[in-house]
Amino acid sequence: MENDLKRLIDNVEALKRTASERRKESLVSLADTANQSIGNLVIGGFRETATTIGTNYLIRDFDLAIRFVEEIDGKVDFILLDAETKSGKLASSLATLAERISKSRVLTFKPNDITVDMIDALLSQKRKIQGTAIGVLGAGNIGGKTALRLVERGADVSLYRRDTAALAATIAGITAIAGRHCPGTVAAGTVEAICRESEILLCCTPGVVCVGAKEAGMLRPGCLVVDVGNGCLDEAGIALCRERGAEVLGLFVRPAYIGMMETQLATMSLLDSGIGQMDIPGGATVCSGGAIGSRGTVVVDSLAKPRTIIGIADGKGDLLPQDEAVGYSTAIAAAEQWMAERV
Repeated sequence: MENDLKRLIDNVEALKRTASERRKESLVSLADTANQSIGNLVIGGFRETATTIGTNYLIRDFDLAIRFVEEIDGKVDFILLDAETKSGKLASSLATLAERISKSRVLTFKPNDITVDMIDALLSQKRKIQGTAIGVLGAGNIGGKTALRLVERGADVSLYRRDTAALAATIAGITAIAGRHCPGTVAAGTVEAICRESEILLCCTPGVVCVGAKEAGMLRPGCLVVDVGNGCLDEAGIALCRERGAEVLGLFVRPAYIGMMETQLATMSLLDSGIGQMDIPGGATVCSGGAIGSRGTVVVDSLAKPRTIIGIADGKGDLLPQDEAVGYSTAIAAAEQWMAERV
């Protein structure tokens, strides 16, 4: 354990130096993984957003995770904890880890949902989804959630999972959630049928090879194959996919990670600045986003550091249409003056 702890601490020191040089906040994320091909400790590369630089650590040894967070508490700006329960006990002990952190800011995240967001964004921009035959090998947490997204976009999705009872429940759940007006469909399929018929094939097993030479030999020319689980294709399978004219991609999740972090930090800023309302000079009332203002209240982006008027509250949790909001020009002018004085 001591050698692993030293490796982790040395990496954090390098992270802090880089963050200082680039004038960004430092972030450490701790996660577990269901990927069976990954060892007990993985130190990821630096991941940068507009305001942060972070590193992700996959740690399956809970005692090591505790030692690590105790060592880095207060030395980095944020510690991001995996909220999902996977194969190990790290995620299930999230509360215990959080209790050991008193100086750094603690946030939680769901890595699988970041993966699903990335698949959704990638496929919706790269290929036409509606009416497209999409196969998913491995309909677990990631595969099942992704299937729902794709069905809602109008795809015809075929799922394979070894646990047939769980697969049937997943399909029933997707069908119920998508609703009767959804143009997409979802059904169970065999590995062979899915490989032969899919225009897009998502490999979502936890690092277990599901597409080798045999499966690749069944693919349609032009099929888009995405290795979601990392290690779902072997070298022979990748080579034959390309030989047959299929496009093979690994899933690069960094854009979705950036989106997640921006949401986390914007939410933190909203909560830190306070959700509420207040009276201001000029006889007007302002409220922050998230507060339900009475009719005529001017909604602003922040009470602490207001920069933007979002609209006029309708008293029921929404905004008045623009043609009605213009009737509150006096309140808007008062809010603009109040904002200018707080710059």
